[in-house]
Amino acid sequence: MENSFWGIGLHPNVQRGLLLRSLIEPSSIQSIALPAIVRGESIVVQDLSGSGKTTMLAIAVNQIVDTSKGFLQAVLLSPTRELAQQTASLVTEIGSKYVSLTCAVCHGSSRLKGTEQVWSGTPGRVLAQLSIQRASFLKRIRVLIIDEVDEMVSAGLIGQVSRIRQLMPPECQFVVVSATASMIGEDSLSSLLKREVRFINAARGENFWHSRLQQYFIEVSAEKWKLDAVFDIFTRFLLQSQCIIFANECPKAEWLAKKLVIRGFPVQCIHGAMLQRKRDDALRKFRSGDAKILVATDVASRGLDVPSVAMVINFDCPLKPNTYVHRIGRCGRFGRNGVAISLLIDDDRDDFRRLTRRLRTQVKPLPADQLEINPV
Repeated sequence: MENSFWGIGLHPNVQRGLLLRSLIEPSSIQSIALPAIVRGESIVVQDLSGSGKTTMLAIAVNQIVDTSKGFLQAVLLSPTRELAQQTASLVTEIGSKYVSLTCAVCHGSSRLKGTEQVWSGTPGRVLAQLSIQRASFLKRIRVLIIDEVDEMVSAGLIGQVSRIRQLMPPECQFVVVSATASMIGEDSLSSLLKREVRFINAARGENFWHSRLQQYFIEVSAEKWKLDAVFDIFTRFLLQSQCIIFANECPKAEWLAKKLVIRGFPVQCIHGAMLQRKRDDALRKFRSGDAKILVATDVASRGLDVPSVAMVINFDCPLKPNTYVHRIGRCGRFGRNGVAISLLIDDDRDDFRRLTRRLRTQVKPLPADQLEINPV
């Protein structure tokens, strides 16, 4: 079957699992990278946000793991617990009926038996679990997957990733993924992995997002007027889907969420200072559609996949180019329409111009006419 998962060489049970989830045609990056993974190649993959990279990783795990053997064979590293949980859920969903592998999320209260075939977690949690294992346990690991490697670097997690890499057996396969891997450089990634790897860039050079994602800015005269700018956006735009508003600091996110609730908006808030159970509850309500707006710090900018998100607002200007890429990548996913709006005060303008020049993208002033935003 042309342009389908059937021609990639996946195990029949994996193919059946994909059909069960109505996944028939691979995305561009999946059609390029999955055959290399099936062949056992170690690869570094860069592609646009929302292009199906996380689904690709879940497919790869189901393909590689031998479910007849009850020991750890695949390790998935993510920069946040939320992304680790989302990836683990996707691994389980694809393989639930036909593959039937066991996937555990490593977190603070984890009590792993060592018989799970897949571990998913942040580098610190996974390293803590791997460090207490014997060499005979570690030598059976077949693949190490590193998702959002650029965030690992930015968050200072790369040292833990390197230590995990050193625990892997010599024949272990490596799969590294990011929307902005080119910002790190091939030499740095090869040095991290300590082996020759194949670099796959399906983003066509320095493009980091789909053409249907529109990018705008609003110049605000002072910080105190940003909230009014947000209300004005919601008044001018007919928003029939969901929106994520990003703030740089936890107290700012809390304050903004409370102000929106007072105005009657259905809002949830998520940031790094919250208890994990509250973060999980907020994400659950947002994913279910109970909340139309999510106010967040960058803890939600990585891997959060909610198809009905059609707008992202940068309440605070992002500090780094890769942060901007991942924030606005929460909307316009899988080729859908999306709008990203950044609120800029005087102190932000020069930094924002440098950021957009680095990304080779054009961000226009928000037009005055009313627009309708749909995730179509």
